[in-house]
Amino acid sequence: MTDEQVVAIKKYVEGAYPMMKSNDDSDLVWFDLLQDQEYYGILQSIKNYIRGGNKFPPTVSEIIKGYSLIIMEFNDEVLRLMDEDGFFNDPPGGEIEVALWNKQNRKRKALVWMSRDYPKENIPRWFKEEYQKYEQTIKQKYFAIPNKMGVRQLT
Repeated sequence: MTDEQVVAIKKYVEGAYPMMKSNDDSDLVWFDLLQDQEYYGILQSIKNYIRGGNKFPPTVSEIIKGYSLIIMEFNDEVLRLMDEDGFFNDPPGGEIEVALWNKQNRKRKALVWMSRDYPKENIPRWFKEEYQKYEQTIKQKYFAIPNKMGVRQLT
């Protein structure tokens, strides 16, 4: 996330919670903890927090935790779509027990690869390409991204 995006995130929270105190020390914490995060995911986390009826402004850790929950739900939904399409299935004709074990093993590997802590450079390219196809199907459900004209649309 850029410095400008961190400032925009903080101003968004301050707009929703005018009683929020802001100072140089808190700004440093926001910059430090949010600089490695994804802007639209963090923004969605904040929107979810505000819509949740919380009366007090979120801490940075609550925002990051909310984003992690969004990513988990998102990955679960991508995995569900892949499973519905038979992505993890063996070719027909094998033993049922072996096919079920293979399917469970493939789904487990996919969950590990999709986890936030797994090094992205170690994920097989073929899986990344397939994941991205399914990801586009549901991305609009989770992240509101502005279009070039400044109007909010879901993509």
